[in-house]
Amino acid sequence: MKNDSDLLRDDAADRTFSVQTLLDTLPRAEESTSNDDEEAWRAALSFGTWVDVLSGSKWKRAQVVDVSNALLQVSFEDPGEEDMWIDRASDDIAPSGHSLLAATVTSPFSPVGLANLGNTCFLNSLLQVLFWRPAFRAAVFNTPPRNDLERALRQCFADMALGDGMSVDTLDVLDAAGLALGQQQDIQQVLLLLLDLMESHPAVSVLTGATTHTLSHAHERRCSIDAFHCLSLDVVGHASLEDSLAAWSAPETIHGFAWDDDTCVDIAKQSAVTTWPPILVCHLNRFALDPTTWSTEKVHSRLAFPMTLLSSHVLRAIVVHCGDQAASGHYKAFLHIENHGGSSMWVEINDTRVRPWNIQARMAQDCFGGIAAPDSQCAYLLVYEQVPMSA
Repeated sequence: MKNDSDLLRDDAADRTFSVQTLLDTLPRAEESTSNDDEEAWRAALSFGTWVDVLSGSKWKRAQVVDVSNALLQVSFEDPGEEDMWIDRASDDIAPSGHSLLAATVTSPFSPVGLANLGNTCFLNSLLQVLFWRPAFRAAVFNTPPRNDLERALRQCFADMALGDGMSVDTLDVLDAAGLALGQQQDIQQVLLLLLDLMESHPAVSVLTGATTHTLSHAHERRCSIDAFHCLSLDVVGHASLEDSLAAWSAPETIHGFAWDDDTCVDIAKQSAVTTWPPILVCHLNRFALDPTTWSTEKVHSRLAFPMTLLSSHVLRAIVVHCGDQAASGHYKAFLHIENHGGSSMWVEINDTRVRPWNIQARMAQDCFGGIAAPDSQCAYLLVYEQVPMSA
């Protein structure tokens, strides 16, 4: 197995580096089918068989529609791709789903940038966060896509995994999500949109937790349980993420509540997380409505956050919003990446630009906020990943 040898270059002035990452849940390369099995599979290829075909440097799903001795005619799942003939012995054909996974497992890959197609920094940062979480990435690769978004996301992840240092285009994901090119979006809302469009996809489950909401009046309690994909936490009035989380779960009194036949009674309301997701996304409420102007303003208050939360979740990604306005600005991501040997590093990914980032030296300055200036930045999304408890 190679060590860190392939260098990712974003521009000549940046340091170069490479991080080799494997998908732990995917089959290892040495577990692939034997030569005899592969020859038998190729010999059995016939009309109607689904395969993966390498076309234009990308693996694409196709179906065999005609056979002429050693030649196969394949029709691609993508209607925009023309049919082609290919030799059944070619290395450019493989079992459906197999080639994508095998290439991802056997090829060392480094962080690659994503091209900004015009105000698409929100999507670029979000895709980087999701791709570099192994459980989410493995679920995307392991699950056959059921709709355009899942298909586009899977192909985008494959391009990111197999890219040789070149930036990746995310237009297909943007289109499949129904988002307009050139229109800035709130990254938290786009996250929820993508997860909603993926519905019951296994990748969604790793970001799904459960909350219980309890209403109490006199001696009666009423509870409801809801699933959640991210926790929205207040920034104003709190010094740290832990303080904000404690305030979110603290009981509060609601005055003038209509409780059955009783009206205008005081009740107690309390929320609690009953199931923490393997990947916890915390959304910091930094965009607030100004009641005097009815405009959305950015909250610049300082909020510190820890490397470890709840003694079980470790910080793995930070998305910051740059700029002093809520209606504009820029997103970029700081990501924790582990290689197969157990070593790790943090990187800053700003669209196509990728470079190492020293979290110990830079986190407070780059992420905590507290400064209102055109070039200021502060954390907007925090991603914590559940780690095994030590014995």
